[in-house]
Amino acid sequence: MGEYYTFRKAVDFYYTHRDVGQFEKMMLDMLFEKDKQTLAIVLSSLKNELDKILEIYYESDAIFDEAEPECISNNIEMNHHSEIEELIPKLNSCGAEFCEYAAMVNQDVDRPEGLSDDDAWNKYESALAQHQAITEQLYEIYQKHKECDAIAKRYHFNPFASLCDLLETFQEIVEKYLPTEIKTVTPTVAPVAPTAPSAGYFDMGLVSAIHKLCNDQLFEAISELDLYATLNNQATLAVLKIKSGEKTRMCYLIHCLSEKIKGADKAVWRGDMLRKLEISESYYGSKYREPVSDIPSQKSVLFAKELKSIFG
Repeated sequence: MGEYYTFRKAVDFYYTHRDVGQFEKMMLDMLFEKDKQTLAIVLSSLKNELDKILEIYYESDAIFDEAEPECISNNIEMNHHSEIEELIPKLNSCGAEFCEYAAMVNQDVDRPEGLSDDDAWNKYESALAQHQAITEQLYEIYQKHKECDAIAKRYHFNPFASLCDLLETFQEIVEKYLPTEIKTVTPTVAPVAPTAPSAGYFDMGLVSAIHKLCNDQLFEAISELDLYATLNNQATLAVLKIKSGEKTRMCYLIHCLSEKIKGADKAVWRGDMLRKLEISESYYGSKYREPVSDIPSQKSVLFAKELKSIFG
């Protein structure tokens, strides 16, 4: 019951707060309405909570992503089945009795000996009233069942990967408005984007195989030539975008590709790709081995196996 309630709360939260524009508007409202100290306290607290929630997901994403929405929606759909199954035989029995006495009243059949006209009429009216009462009761239950069916469709969806993406976006927005004096700043030297060899880091054969496996699956549809240019840091107007729920497997692909690069360019290329895809170093560090870990998701196991056939 606890898992069922938690799943519903997660879906409700996602549908209620998925409008990123509304969240940023709230940030702007606070920026103008709150004093600097209060704003710093609120945003710092919000950032800490987002960090904690995302850390929970990062540590157990395979479990969250494999949650079966069918179990939740079936639980809702079954709410009124037993009541309906109990009433239908009663309705059928009452209907048969009603038809029997209706035939007697209309003199379509002979009445049993000793059953007067008044008795037949009274039994007919009683059966009719009972039939109507059960019909109305059944109609009300069917309406409730219809409402439950609509609710079940709402929860026939695993929200956790999408919810993670949403919270990461919230995290970025909060950090944008967090007063600079309370941010933890670590001085870094911005890496210089590597200049790929004239032949490219990755040949067209490898890129083509990756495109065949991942295009419109791991990332949104892109041409082979644009993928080649993107992976080899060459000029292109195309933007590589990760599909919802595929960030962990994209990290593994980046890892496999980076292993093909020798020398200092390896780390620089990887960092450049992570920035292009808006993946943090901390997320990459905690996720890139998931498809070959001890408890990978079934989808990740298959993905790792297919990549192995490509990279050898």
